Amino acid sequence: MKKYINEIKIANLKKILILFTVSLGICGDPIINIWYIGIRENPIYNHYIEIYNPTDEVIDLSQYAFIKGHAQSSAIGHGWGNELSNSGVSFYRLSGSLFPGTSIGFSRDVSHESLQNTADVVFEDECVLSVSGDDAVGLFKGAGETAEEVLSACDSIPVDAVGTPYSDPGQSWQVSGEVGPPNSTNTSFYGVTRFAVLMRKPHIGTGNAGNWDFSRGCVVYPCTNDSVTTSYQASEWEVYPCYFYDGCNVANSIITNGAGAEPDCPDASLDIDSMATYYYDPNASEIVVLNEFLASSTDCCGAELFGEGVDFIELYNP
Repeated sequence: MKKYINEIKIANLKKILILFTVSLGICGDPIINIWYIGIRENPIYNHYIEIYNPTDEVIDLSQYAFIKGHAQSSAIGHGWGNELSNSGVSFYRLSGSLFPGTSIGFSRDVSHESLQNTADVVFEDECVLSVSGDDAVGLFKGAGETAEEVLSACDSIPVDAVGTPYSDPGQSWQVSGEVGPPNSTNTSFYGVTRFAVLMRKPHIGTGNAGNWDFSRGCVVYPCTNDSVTTSYQASEWEVYPCYFYDGCNVANSIITNGAGAEPDCPDASLDIDSMATYYYDPNASEIVVLNEFLASSTDCCGAELFGEGVDFIELYNP
């Protein structure tokens, strides 16, 4: 039991050290601040993704590209840029400039007009945003005119990502302690990376470098949908359910089927209202950083960490 408790303490310390390192890092890249998949019924497929510039400098978006990936066993290839028989385009090179404190949104021409009117870029046909809740989309930085060239330039490590092409969650991933509705056999959960709005917490100003489990707040491994394996405190994301008017009539009350449950109406106006509440505030940090650390164990951070030795750690909330 003592060994098990110490393993938990060591894992928590590693996470604190990662957060400490990230909080000190200086990053000049945009982040994915909003992810949304709403109703998915032909002919309406509601998709929206937004990136935000948390820096003090103008960002040249031509350095960046969206690349999607699939973890399904039927995928052709492995990892970012792989394809399904119906996956369509897996690569999109961004363009233009993103000024400090501003964002740029992307949607699809098959999404509801409310999303198309909100987006700055509307993709056509089976695009890089043609995804379900179990597909991944990454923001990559590197030269190249194809996914292969960009991935080679950055060692397949994204600046930021939602999802991962290396682990199939089933229907979608749970995030921030939100598991979504139970599946049809009541043996697992559907997750919330579809039929929900994911919005970055205000203090997050750096991408997750593709570490999706860390970003979504995994606290139990393997981080599957069989039980609650993520937590709000450990996550970088807020999760909002899809809202709609009862009977799709604006004269009626606003209702929801819950995060991870498909909404009844294609009009995404109320979800756009949720997205509009996003703001970035680095001073709203929930991060507790390492202030002082001493380990007297024979191997640093070993079995005696916080045990019977004279190990010492001090945390500070900036």
